[in-house]
Amino acid sequence: MKKQRFKLPVKIILILAIILLAISLLIGYIWKVLTASDFFAVGQVVVRNSGATFDYLKGRNIFGLDLKDQALKARLGCPDCRMVRFARIFPNCVVVDFVKRKPLALARFYRDFAMDEQGVLFYPAGSPEEARLPLIYGLETKIFKPVPGTRYYRPEINLALSIISEFKANKNLRFHPEEH
Repeated sequence: MKKQRFKLPVKIILILAIILLAISLLIGYIWKVLTASDFFAVGQVVVRNSGATFDYLKGRNIFGLDLKDQALKARLGCPDCRMVRFARIFPNCVVVDFVKRKPLALARFYRDFAMDEQGVLFYPAGSPEEARLPLIYGLETKIFKPVPGTRYYRPEINLALSIISEFKANKNLRFHPEEH
């Protein structure tokens, strides 16, 4: 019995290889044109909910920006922000949106820190009296030198935040300021 030989269709494989090479060269050329074009140079940076400026982005190519890295750097510089979003608006605009944390309580340390529902400490906006938020005492011995923008995993913090959340959720227990 004679073995059957499997013949590769050399013509078809060669044609497919040439087509794939042509497509990859075309995509590379288009990418090179887009990243070198002045048409896609950042001309405007719109910043929402912050006074920060990102003028160093102007003039750079919009495709060459690592927006995740930029957002991480901006978030490290803004401990009261829950999230910083960067978005490209073609052809030459970048939008930066700062999403601020909402304080749920104040924590008393060497100074007052605001705390959100996740237990992240940050500097409060305005005076503590204006905020009219519940004040958490007794964390000075649990957390030494608190760092703004850091989430602390402590049972005491979790308990205090859950009690405050329950008070806010129950309409009978909500705080109503006296009217004068």
